[in-house]
Amino acid sequence: MKINYLGLKKLFKHILVGISFLTLLIHGKSGLAQVTITEADLNNICIDGSYYALSDIVITENNTNDFPNTSGATRYYRIELPSNFEFDPGFGTISATGIGGDISASSTTSRGTNFLQINLIVNGTSQINSIFFEDFRVRPTSTATTGDIIRVSSPSGTDLNVNGAPLGTSHGSLSSLSPPSISSQPTNSQICEGESTSFSVSASGNNINYQWQRDAGSGFQDIDISTDGGVYSNFNSATLQINDAPTSIDGYDFQVVITGICLPQLTSNTATLTVNPLPSAPTVTNQTQEYCFGEGASFVLPVASGGAGTFKWYEDENLTNLLLTASSPTEDSDIGFNKNATGTYTAYVTETSASGCESEATLVSLTVNLTVNSSPFGTSTTPSSTTVCDNETLIFTINTALSFNSYQLIDEAGDPLSQDVVGNGGSLEITSFPFDRSTYGADELVRVRATRIDTECSDILINAQNRNTITINQLPTVTLADDDADDIICSGTTVTFTASGATNYQFFVNGLSAQGPSAAATFATAALADGDVVTVSGTDASGCSSSSAGTTFTVEDAPAQPTISTASATECLGTSVTLTASAAPNSGAYRWYKDGVLVGGATSQAIVLNTVAESGNYTVEVTDGNNTAVCYSTASAPTTATINPLPNAGLSVTPSATAVCDGGSITFTIAGSQSGVNYQLFDESNTAISAAVGGNGGNINISSDPFVFAT
Repeated sequence: MKINYLGLKKLFKHILVGISFLTLLIHGKSGLAQVTITEADLNNICIDGSYYALSDIVITENNTNDFPNTSGATRYYRIELPSNFEFDPGFGTISATGIGGDISASSTTSRGTNFLQINLIVNGTSQINSIFFEDFRVRPTSTATTGDIIRVSSPSGTDLNVNGAPLGTSHGSLSSLSPPSISSQPTNSQICEGESTSFSVSASGNNINYQWQRDAGSGFQDIDISTDGGVYSNFNSATLQINDAPTSIDGYDFQVVITGICLPQLTSNTATLTVNPLPSAPTVTNQTQEYCFGEGASFVLPVASGGAGTFKWYEDENLTNLLLTASSPTEDSDIGFNKNATGTYTAYVTETSASGCESEATLVSLTVNLTVNSSPFGTSTTPSSTTVCDNETLIFTINTALSFNSYQLIDEAGDPLSQDVVGNGGSLEITSFPFDRSTYGADELVRVRATRIDTECSDILINAQNRNTITINQLPTVTLADDDADDIICSGTTVTFTASGATNYQFFVNGLSAQGPSAAATFATAALADGDVVTVSGTDASGCSSSSAGTTFTVEDAPAQPTISTASATECLGTSVTLTASAAPNSGAYRWYKDGVLVGGATSQAIVLNTVAESGNYTVEVTDGNNTAVCYSTASAPTTATINPLPNAGLSVTPSATAVCDGGSITFTIAGSQSGVNYQLFDESNTAISAAVGGNGGNINISSDPFVFAT
């Protein structure tokens, strides 16, 4: 079964109209009511060629006679779209309820691109009826417009007199939006490095937005503050601003994408940016010149060089006052200089390339300074002496030293002979550098150079009272000799020094005066310590002094006193006595003495004694093997060594008697006794019966102990 949805829709609307009519009757307001118009509003639709669905427009009676009886005549109800809108001819229906009832079935409809019309013959007023404009579509045609759907007078005939819907009544509102459109495209731009430029587009449309893009060679990308800030600004506006353009963006292409509420999205034409590099600031020979007044001949015309561009000279650093267009002036005045007048002059030179880009400026300057008076009235210079010893200094006094000048002594060649000293407004003392006879010879002319502190301009004072000739005396050649061949001595050794080459001398040990000054040319001392340096200063008849080279002494200490040890200091002839010294340090040497007399050849640690004649008192001295000098120690304590001779076995012994009384003694005479041998009497039991008596090389007598008979 086929369902007539349109018929059901209209039936449903008729039911609603009937309910509304009953409601009005119930409330008793039928005499005051008028039609209800359900309006169709469609706002902000885009002019893009598309149709947009329009809601239904319904004009409904609230009283049964809101559509009055036309008495069989045709009456018209016509609505029109505002300008710049049109209906879709293939959509929409026009109808009314009550057809065949209050409204004649012969009612018709008509439509056009901008209007809808229903032709009604109203035969009765017994029902609540409605007029329907349903399922229509509209589209905007050109210019964005806002307007109402208005009831207008029909050109077909008399208009239906509808209560509450006279001509001019709005049945809804429409508004349209224009899509983006570009009326003016961005164009190429050519600028110089560091300059600013912009790309602009003229566009129209509702609520349009801009997004500028750049192509650095790999395709267009949106310009964004996070990556492009600083160079680009206003990249979301109609005009893209490029500030202080670097050469790195030379050749970039730019375009803008424009979007709005309505499609389509538009992309502008491409514009190319050319950034011409600035020439380098010119190189200028004789760029900065400074000299003192009166030296105008020193000025050399500056010459600018660089690329193949044009050089321009300006008076000011803002480059507003052009003085000259050339690489070099022909006269100083061409660039505002005056080489013969004091002052500071500046000019600024640039280079402009063939592309019209002007470089940064190079500053060119000339300073002509004030200088000093080379012949100051009343100024004189006096030295502390007109003679000086070689390599000594003098004090020069300038009687009037102006406080805005500094003063310096110079030699005849003009080289400095003192520090530069600031004037004090009065008398000024300046200490010279040492006068070097090898540089200047026997004499030297000393002059004064004055310099202005503010300009550093100087001149030599040329008047005679500021010129002094100084005689430079030669220094004596002082020598020092001593009586030690190698200057290595033992502690306590006396050394004698002899000086020569001068008339008076002063001797020094380690820089401290040890003798003089006096005419004595010799100096002796036993107090030198290891490392001591001895020098002598000598003064000649002219009062000039010099010092000898220093003599450095090595002073070595003797080792400690040795000791002597022996197994036995007394032996009989035939048995030797060995004396041994304590070891000399570091394998040092030994020297033995007998009874204070050096024993020749005895240089070993031990000495062996074999003869009676070698008996005596022995001492020993030792050295330290590490010493360069031979420094013997103090002699050891003496050790007595004795070698006794053997007795003569063939002695002649004669008693004074062969018998003796009990308790008596006998004297025995020994002939040919030996010196160094003791003689003593013994009995048969080998018991001594006398004291020992030393031999004397002749006869000796020995008295026995008393003879006791009982024994």
